Amino acid sequence: MGFKNVEVEYDALQVVEAINKKLQRRSEAYRLIQELLSGEWNVRLNHVFREGNRCADKIASLGASQTEQKLVWFTPPKAVQEILKEYLLGIGVPRYVDHT
Repeated sequence: MGFKNVEVEYDALQVVEAINKKLQRRSEAYRLIQELLSGEWNVRLNHVFREGNRCADKIASLGASQTEQKLVWFTPPKAVQEILKEYLLGIGVPRYVDHT
């Protein structure tokens, strides 16, 4: 038994557009992503702003600073718990938009 419908949120708009439009790229990473997407599941890839993806961004930052190859948390790390609390309290993060 596994997942049949997967929704992925990613904060790099150009990557999301390239994958959704099936644009051909020569990178190994792009080839691996296409291979994963061709599995026996439905994948929906959406763009989100980094501010809307703060938990994933924090986990990636924490993972990048680790020396272990695999890290398992049984509860969210303290930094992620703080972000979740802000979310539950409705505390937003402002985003600067340059209109020039």
